[in-house]
Amino acid sequence: MRRWLRAFTVVELVFVIAILAILLFLLLPALARAREESRQKACKENCSQIGKAFSDYTQSANENWPFAWGPANGACSKVPDGTNTNMCDPGTSLACLYPSYVNTPNLFRCPSTEDQPSFVVNTPQGIVSISKQLYLWSLRNWTLKSNQPLGPGSTVTRACSYGYDPRTSATAVSNMAWLADWDGSATSGRSTLSRNHRGGQNVLYLDGSVRWQATNYCSDNPMDDIFIEGGIGKNGMTVYWNADTDVYLVNAPTVLGASYNGYLSLQE
Repeated sequence: MRRWLRAFTVVELVFVIAILAILLFLLLPALARAREESRQKACKENCSQIGKAFSDYTQSANENWPFAWGPANGACSKVPDGTNTNMCDPGTSLACLYPSYVNTPNLFRCPSTEDQPSFVVNTPQGIVSISKQLYLWSLRNWTLKSNQPLGPGSTVTRACSYGYDPRTSATAVSNMAWLADWDGSATSGRSTLSRNHRGGQNVLYLDGSVRWQATNYCSDNPMDDIFIEGGIGKNGMTVYWNADTDVYLVNAPTVLGASYNGYLSLQE
């Protein structure tokens, strides 16, 4: 006997497509979360490798961290008497690791960002006399620079995906933050241009550990927002701490307040 196969009706076909669409809708967020978790892990590994490069650098730099006065290709812009502007340059400071301790700029790219960092050649200025002290730009031949703006509408290009505190003192405690993803736990200004991850950031500490933190108050001092210079005292006024207690992570040349005073002995 001959049998006929029953075909799907239009209603049944639409029903099957609807079920598949619902399943896809439920799966997509989970897939996106899995991809972001993978990127966070890769970012954490980047921070760990940067920490190892920092450690190698300090062993050959008299226990000083990568540090350079800014701007990278100009004259020194800080003297203790305040006649010049306080300025730190994280891009040139981080580039002190290149090429002896870091051989690729990709280590400074968080996979969750569109950053394309590169090491840009600077022309050394030679010896410059400022406030009766001599500065030799021997370690300032490179600057780390990304292709992304510092934030929404900004015309300033950030150094890389990470914020770094070039002021860090050799006397700082081991649980002090040193480098971190850019401001993922900010309470305002959240956008794809001003943060790497949602709800937090990977933070590198001076002891070499890297931990995920869901708040900006994640260094040794509970009053210290790691993305703000100084802090707010009991009287509501700004308090500037020294570089061995305060963390101020920046990822572009940044004008500073009194927290830079007293640190002329830092490594150039």
